[in-house]
Amino acid sequence: MGAPGISEIQVFEAADRLKSNGLSITVEAIRNQIGSGSYTTIMKHLDRWKEMVATPSKIPKAPEAISKHIEKIWEISFLEADSIFAHDRDSFNAEKEQFINEKSSLIAEVEKVETELGKAFFKIKVLEERTAQFEQIERKLNDDLSLIRAQLEATEARRIESSERADRLEQQMANLLKDSLLSAKKLEESGKGIVS
Repeated sequence: MGAPGISEIQVFEAADRLKSNGLSITVEAIRNQIGSGSYTTIMKHLDRWKEMVATPSKIPKAPEAISKHIEKIWEISFLEADSIFAHDRDSFNAEKEQFINEKSSLIAEVEKVETELGKAFFKIKVLEERTAQFEQIERKLNDDLSLIRAQLEATEARRIESSERADRLEQQMANLLKDSLLSAKKLEESGKGIVS
């Protein structure tokens, strides 16, 4: 069920207030006075009010005595209405206070969560920086390892080459020794032949 529309009396009272305060009587001003209402409804009631204001009243003003009685009735009615709605007003104020307290608690909770998030983001940033540092160290170690492997391979190649050269020299020495022994044997044999 939709909210009830504003009444003609509300528009009339708002227009009268604006007029008595010397303010412009516009649909927007009346809506601000009442606090709600569609522009179409306000315009319709405002047109009626303008007609009534423009038309002089045929009803004479009430005598002073009647006005005083009406004021007294109005005062009694207002006080009675005020006492009737006092409980609702107190209840509304209590709910409003509770809402304000809950809102404050929620704001405090949100601030706490934001603080925790800030700390978490800071930790994440520190971890990211450390991870980047470790990755840089890992790359350097990998580069050093590659260099050491290359040096080891070069050293191994030189060792193999040296070993092969040593084998060749040993073979050459063995051949020279063999040749020397053969030469010595031949010399010895040829010397025996001379002596005999």
